[in-house]
Amino acid sequence: MGLIWYLSSQTIKGVPFPLFPHADKLIHFVEFGGLAFLWAKALSGRHLFWIWVLVIFYGGIDEWHQKFVEGRQSDFFDFVMDAFGGGVVCGLFYVWGATMCVSHK
Repeated sequence: MGLIWYLSSQTIKGVPFPLFPHADKLIHFVEFGGLAFLWAKALSGRHLFWIWVLVIFYGGIDEWHQKFVEGRQSDFFDFVMDAFGGGVVCGLFYVWGATMCVSHK
C-alpha cells in the first residue's frame, strides 16, 4: 500500500505516457490486483470479500489523493480498474485458493 501511495504521489511530467492507449488502466489493474494477491497470501486465502472491500476502499483513497498531486488527476475509470484488478485476483483465490496458498517445502 505504501508503494502504491508513493507512486501515486509522483508527478508524471516528462514520462512518455501513455506507452500505449489506456496503459494507465492496465497499470491500475496490476497494482491493485497485486495488492489483493499480497493480502490474500498473507491471510492464506481467507476473508476474500473483505480483502476486495479493502482494495476498493484504498483505490478510492488513491484516486482522491491524486487530485492533489501536481500533474495527476483523479479518474473514475482508474478506480474501476483498481476494483476490477482486486476482484479478479480475489476470484482466482476463491476458485484456486487451496493450491495458491499451499507452501511447497
